[in-house]
Amino acid sequence: MKVGGVSAVTCFSRESKLRSWSSVETRISTNAIRGFLQRNGKVVPDSTFDWPHARYSGDTWDFRDLVPIDGRVMAALVFPSDAEWGWVCMENRSTGEILGYVWPLADYPWLILWAATHEGRVMTRSIELGTTGLHRPMPELQETAKLLDRPLFHRLQPGEQRTHQLWGFLIKLPMGGSQIEKVRVYKRSVLIEVDGGRSTYHLPVL
Repeated sequence: MKVGGVSAVTCFSRESKLRSWSSVETRISTNAIRGFLQRNGKVVPDSTFDWPHARYSGDTWDFRDLVPIDGRVMAALVFPSDAEWGWVCMENRSTGEILGYVWPLADYPWLILWAATHEGRVMTRSIELGTTGLHRPMPELQETAKLLDRPLFHRLQPGEQRTHQLWGFLIKLPMGGSQIEKVRVYKRSVLIEVDGGRSTYHLPVL
């Protein structure tokens, strides 16, 4: 983690034991609401969108699924202004496994979803939580200051310390189309609601 600007946690990539999370069978769900696109390190002009559908090069893409655009494509997302917690889940629809994270938005106001593909082959797919949604040098972050009405960096004074929190979980749901609806923190548990709230999974926070 880099305090002050660049992002935080890469959750999975191209290692063989995690390769299934990069497949087309994996779908992302989150309580993020808006975002913008970056491709190959540059902001895509006029790319602000309401999650999950974004327009790129004349086409509309559903960013819950793997987007087959060559190069490094990144969606930087923000959350409702009144939300206390952010969450993101990846569901492998071929296995029923769900990889999820929940965190205080005061610590990480940005969620970055990105994938690198080459000639249709997925090279890397990643979730990142961040103190910024713009992957640029610090002078550019300081000059821009905010995007989507969210700060692009946290400033620490000399000698100041700050602790950031993050909880992760890996569960397996029954096969047959279960869908994550909501993830929330209640007391010392993470509650995962699926199928319109008909089922709730309680995970203790250790």
